[in-house]
Amino acid sequence: MYELSSINKRIREIADKISTSTSRMRGIVSELLLFSKTPVLNKRPVDFESMIEEIINVIKEGMDLGKIDLIVDSEKATIYIDRTKMERALLSLIKYSINRINSTGKGDRIRIKGYGEKGLFRIDISDNGPFITRDMSLRIFEPFFSHSDRKTGLDLSMGYNIIKAHGGDIIIRSTGEETVFSVELPMY
Repeated sequence: MYELSSINKRIREIADKISTSTSRMRGIVSELLLFSKTPVLNKRPVDFESMIEEIINVIKEGMDLGKIDLIVDSEKATIYIDRTKMERALLSLIKYSINRINSTGKGDRIRIKGYGEKGLFRIDISDNGPFITRDMSLRIFEPFFSHSDRKTGLDLSMGYNIIKAHGGDIIIRSTGEETVFSVELPMY
């Protein structure tokens, strides 16, 4: 009787591993399918502040922020974007900062600042986490580039494609004190 119980326990453990692996593979395939398509945009006027509030709420509900303080400092602005896709792009950048800080223990602040400048709307996502080397900044948006065995390396790449589809760009500046992902979008 005891042997049957331990066999059943082992079978359950193996089934759980298979289920977990299957879910992970399903996620990877879904990301690959999304990545392989050029984003079709449904642009509409969007209140930037309300969009950022929603992104922050998603992060606070779904991620362990540890000691990280999320600070939003934004001008009141309406930007012409595909809200759902832009939320995904910005969420990937913010999550990347959170994961860098949490995995190294260096840093405790992420600031999100939106403002108009020279016909562009700029969204700066800055943190006081670990330095990003020039070499890494050149590769960070490449598909499958990841620092984690548990990540596919597609989130940042998809986010980059979404921003490019909006006619925008991302500039990375990193010093020993601060890293800034600066998203530049056309105002209209």
